[in-house]
Amino acid sequence: MSALHPYMSSNSDLFQLPVTQPKLTTRIRNYLNSQHEISIKTSDHEFSYEYLGIRSDFGPPFTTIDHGDVYLFHDLKKLYGCDPYSRKDSKIIKNKILLVSRGGQCTFIEKVLHAQKAGAKAVIFLNNQHGDIRIVGTSKTPVRIPSMIISHQDTLSLLKTRKKPLATFQVHPLPPIDLDPQAVISLLYRGERIQNVVIVNV
Repeated sequence: MSALHPYMSSNSDLFQLPVTQPKLTTRIRNYLNSQHEISIKTSDHEFSYEYLGIRSDFGPPFTTIDHGDVYLFHDLKKLYGCDPYSRKDSKIIKNKILLVSRGGQCTFIEKVLHAQKAGAKAVIFLNNQHGDIRIVGTSKTPVRIPSMIISHQDTLSLLKTRKKPLATFQVHPLPPIDLDPQAVISLLYRGERIQNVVIVNV
């Protein structure tokens, strides 16, 4: 399927490559973004949930985080993460996965650097807008913690589940789809499935 990638990456509004991997994830993956996808699995005392995120192009890659502690500021100014955190906030953030909202008068990198300085071990961006986004950028200050963004729909779902105490919060990088012989890849054009696809790579 990688042979199709150069022809489809600029036409994602027309062509889509949804992928199902029942033994790996409950979510439908996007082949074009799969090398950047991260799985987030949470549970409360009643239900389990799974979200897919896209890791940032800067900073280290995500490693598996089991039973991570996650924190969300309810103060709107702190939620955007555009200002350095106080010493009191840093004590709360230290060694936690920080949830930060997209938006505000600063860049994604600035948000991550503020979280990094406060001692967070990772940042998950909450998407307050519809549509996929890839986070790119460069910084003179080394970015030492990983970050990712989840979709608007997953953001709403995660915030809803946050109303209950979470029993688990796990983060796992997903392996490349091309290495999974059981992956089922579909080709959609304008939302309609195309049957009997033959790929000729010349």
